[in-house]
Amino acid sequence: MRELTRSERLMGLSTLWSEAKYNYPMWHRHPGLDWDAEYEKRLDQAAADQSLGDYYRLLCGFTALVQDSHVNILPPQSVLEENVNPPIGLYPLDGKYIVVAVTRQTKTRSGVAPGDQVIAVDGEPVDDFVGGHIAPYVSAATEASRKMLSCWQMLKGGDGSVVNVGLRHPDGRAFDCPLTRTKARSAWVGYRPFFGGTEVIATKNDSDIGRIVIQTFASESVVEAFDNALRDLGRMKGLVIDLRANQGGNSGWTDAITGRLIAAPIPGMREKRLHYSPATRAWRQGEVASGSEWSDLQMDPLKPDGPVAWHGPLVLLTSTLTHSASEDFVGPLKCSGRARVVGQPTAGSTGNPMYFPLPGEGRGRVCTRYMLLPNGEEFIGKGIAPDVQIQPTVEDIASGRDVMLERAFEVRS
Repeated sequence: MRELTRSERLMGLSTLWSEAKYNYPMWHRHPGLDWDAEYEKRLDQAAADQSLGDYYRLLCGFTALVQDSHVNILPPQSVLEENVNPPIGLYPLDGKYIVVAVTRQTKTRSGVAPGDQVIAVDGEPVDDFVGGHIAPYVSAATEASRKMLSCWQMLKGGDGSVVNVGLRHPDGRAFDCPLTRTKARSAWVGYRPFFGGTEVIATKNDSDIGRIVIQTFASESVVEAFDNALRDLGRMKGLVIDLRANQGGNSGWTDAITGRLIAAPIPGMREKRLHYSPATRAWRQGEVASGSEWSDLQMDPLKPDGPVAWHGPLVLLTSTLTHSASEDFVGPLKCSGRARVVGQPTAGSTGNPMYFPLPGEGRGRVCTRYMLLPNGEEFIGKGIAPDVQIQPTVEDIASGRDVMLERAFEVRS
């Protein structure tokens, strides 16, 4: 792995600072953050000799200050390959970090199981470990989202290395569990709602309520897959669309699916768009003489469309992971009254990220849109609140009971 030169490291930090400074539209959310001063603090740190991994960790800490999951760093593949998880999955619940999934092999050998609570990492209390080593480098718009993303990062390390995880069973028994970080995975055991993939999955319960799991909006194929799912379900009394593991994609595909769910046009999302003019800045005009001005836009109405349709009772099931284009999907359907939302508040971050290259084959990205719900309500940094809020308990996770889905099946739009 080639290490970067001093000039490359400084150029990368400067590129990140500049792209965010002039393209991020929501600095008003951070009145206490001096982006220029934070950049200056990091110049000497970036100039110092360091590994590629340490340099990208520095950049991650810089973007984390913006508190938006669309303002973040995508490290080079060589760095990502140096950071892998042991074969367990974690979930934040009531301020605790709970095991929700584990491979069969690991469960058999170590005794760790869904429902166990992480209490320490390499001998350090877990809250101290996350607060000191993980959370300051995580880009997230809400505290709940930061905890969720911290779960994905907190046990990572080199392939083949061992992390000593302190655990507590639901019965109160504590034990240490050394786990080997590995890219290899065997079959999983555990609570699956928050572990996604790419498929669109259609099922129906005994009460004739359909469920369509949409795990991503990242491909145009999701629209055809949704159409097929609706056809497969046929007649039903209601429909739950499960978005709990959906971290977004392209809002064009979400709009297309929305068209299958509405019988009349509904209002689209709203945007406050930032316009910057160097000439206006030179004339000391615009907002606080910055050369920037705002315009308010109402996105085009969403209209009925497509070869299939569902106009019956509709529920959207969300979690802290429901993010980006998924929020563009939830917002219009909730605000129009077409659907009720069950689950947890969404991630609170959506906005057309702009990508740019960084030295060493990494990339940065910056959110470029300031979005609001169709009714003008803020959700950036807050999440879209569900109509019915519910989350699992440790007992639910240990037993595999999906209480969020059960509640969604009970609700009618």
